[in-house]
Amino acid sequence: MRRPTLTQLAEIRGIGQHPCFSTGDEHKRFGRVHLPVAPKCNIKCKYCDRKFDCPNEGRPGVASAVLKPEDAIRHLGETVLRDDRIKIVGIAGPGEPLFNEATFETMALVKEAFPSLRLCVSTNGLLLPDSLERLVKLGVLALTVTVNATTPEVAEKIYSFVRYKGKLLKGTDAGRALIEKQFEGILGASEAGFAVKVNSVLVPGINDHEILEIAGRAKAAGAHLLNIIALHPQAEFSNLRAPTAREIQEQRNKCSSIITQFSHCALCRADAAGLITEEGFSVFGAKDVSSPECRPVTIAVASRTGQLVDEHFARTKTFYVYQFQVGKLELVEERDVGELPPEYVLEENEESEEAILYYLELLKDCNAILCERIGHEPRKRLREEGIEVLEVVGEIKKLARTFGQRAKRAACGGTTESFHLHDE
Repeated sequence: MRRPTLTQLAEIRGIGQHPCFSTGDEHKRFGRVHLPVAPKCNIKCKYCDRKFDCPNEGRPGVASAVLKPEDAIRHLGETVLRDDRIKIVGIAGPGEPLFNEATFETMALVKEAFPSLRLCVSTNGLLLPDSLERLVKLGVLALTVTVNATTPEVAEKIYSFVRYKGKLLKGTDAGRALIEKQFEGILGASEAGFAVKVNSVLVPGINDHEILEIAGRAKAAGAHLLNIIALHPQAEFSNLRAPTAREIQEQRNKCSSIITQFSHCALCRADAAGLITEEGFSVFGAKDVSSPECRPVTIAVASRTGQLVDEHFARTKTFYVYQFQVGKLELVEERDVGELPPEYVLEENEESEEAILYYLELLKDCNAILCERIGHEPRKRLREEGIEVLEVVGEIKKLARTFGQRAKRAACGGTTESFHLHDE
């Protein structure tokens, strides 16, 4: 099947106004806005840490707050009025967009309220084959797929786990499933007429020998651009070094004969807005939303029903994740624990190391855990990660709001009293 080129897509669908798909100076004239409506993620990249946010920190996976679809549309309207250079609306997290139903709800609202704006999505590609039909119906213009490996052995070194269709995959099984779905999705997307860019994070000593093969396979599957970006050492990769500018350029030079290189990536946040050449602006405006009084407090709650804190930390099937910000408490996600392998399940009187590590990764972006009970070792390990743990019983909203208020006072230099809660 003959696939459209970027030039043809520019003529037919207006991809030329997308600052992240242009190879000229369009990024200096046309802007984009990212709507942070997708908090959940279905894979764990070892270089990803979504817990900390600063408006001066430009990197994927961070946002100053998560918005519901209707709130995102309101913020979008305000952003477009403030900046008429906005031509593109993207959803890039802070989690995996295709793993969040809010992504599709938001895009449908954008299509209805702002039909002249073009839609794009950034994805890890795991659910891309399953989502293509919906993306086509919504009129999405462009897709960015992050591909970091071509072999399961290298992928195993980059991803801690993959959750797919209710199963938790680790090791080479996780890498194999992810890579298969990524290239299947890229092929399907290019055949469906999407503009497709592949992002690859260059991790020195781990995947640098596979970047050229990523370029070849991406081109063969129909991708139009390859964006090689530098590792930002953090999380499990905090002990690794970032590649040098020379190493990045050498990889681009090698791959340029295979696929067009995209070289002006700004490593945009999940709430970025405006031109990619400008800094300090987000969908929330130019306000310093990371100041203590504005920064959200994220609280995960172990609950059977979603109404009460009434479940043991290791027994809960779902963590109800709330954000407290500027006096407002909001449920932003129902985070399923998933089906753990039998050897991961915590027994009554002993705690599996594998299970503890899994929960640490699942809840790493949270500031606090509210649960009825929790074992000594999980409590200790969570606190070592800077996550407050409280054993309480009572109404979720009352307890979460109380914790949020006290955390705000502490963050703003007020009382540093210990967080002892009770449901009055």
